[in-house]
Amino acid sequence: MDEKIGGYDAKLTPRTRQMRDENIAYYEGYESGQADFHPENVELAKEILGSLDMKVLKAIFREHLLKSGVPLENSNEAVLDRIFVYPMESNIAEYQSFENVMSFSTSDKHFLEAKLHKTEQRTIPQELLMKMQLFFIHEACHVFSRERIYSTDVNAPQSRLHQDSGYRMANYTYGEHESTRLISSSFEAFNEGVTQRIAEEIFLEYHRRAGKSGEADCKLGTFTREQSKSYWSYFLYSNQVGSMCDSIAEYTGVPAEEVWKSFKRGYFEKPELFHEETAELFEETFGKDFLAEYSKMGRTTPVRDLARFDAKYKLLDPDRYTEKWLRHLGIVKG
Repeated sequence: MDEKIGGYDAKLTPRTRQMRDENIAYYEGYESGQADFHPENVELAKEILGSLDMKVLKAIFREHLLKSGVPLENSNEAVLDRIFVYPMESNIAEYQSFENVMSFSTSDKHFLEAKLHKTEQRTIPQELLMKMQLFFIHEACHVFSRERIYSTDVNAPQSRLHQDSGYRMANYTYGEHESTRLISSSFEAFNEGVTQRIAEEIFLEYHRRAGKSGEADCKLGTFTREQSKSYWSYFLYSNQVGSMCDSIAEYTGVPAEEVWKSFKRGYFEKPELFHEETAELFEETFGKDFLAEYSKMGRTTPVRDLARFDAKYKLLDPDRYTEKWLRHLGIVKG
């Protein structure tokens, strides 16, 4: 039987399937409780989500899937039809691969800022709204990327989960009476860098179709320059991906844009980063230990260590990357 191309696929044991269903039931119950006891939070979350036309957003993602060779029947787009309103401190939105659901936060700093503006001024500033839209689209990219979840039962109360999410691979332990624990993770920085770059492309395409391209160009240009100065980790991951495209293009003679397209295709269809030929290409381009070092980088990697890696392998300075990327997006001309 041929393997499914792209999309979402979960092979769970009865125990982990029950755990997943109980998690979803909790999200449903929490949202129901918020609607009854804190309706202003749910109403505001739905207003912010309603600022995005999901039909248009899905259409753009479908185009990316088709370009990547993923049949539309494999699309995971139904996740966008049911987004849970749930408090999360660190993100305005989050995709949970195990449960295959998206959540929108009522406790993230951006939501709280929007709530304050709504209370005092009866409106949400367009700049803040667009920033939340960009972060939401980033999480939506994970929804449409190739997602695989496999579980095995280890002993009576515990199971293990293996997750492939785009280019990231991770292993977890999952217990009936304990929180999920990460055992190992690889290529998280690369996966998040690819995700952020795709999200920014889709963000601009979405607003172009909505007739707000000028405003979106301005907001994303300002946001990108600000993040380059603050050395935001996701910006640094994007810089690394862009620099790899340039270096591989120089080594192979293939345009950098084509290298980037191949990275996007793998993200949605099936990553080829770990195939022997691709691994050899990275080794020839960057050196023997490049992939091994890079695979360990992710959200827990200090900025200093990201910078040392960039220096070692002569990756682009953030300022140079910023202007190069904004030209690619069409925000900066020339």
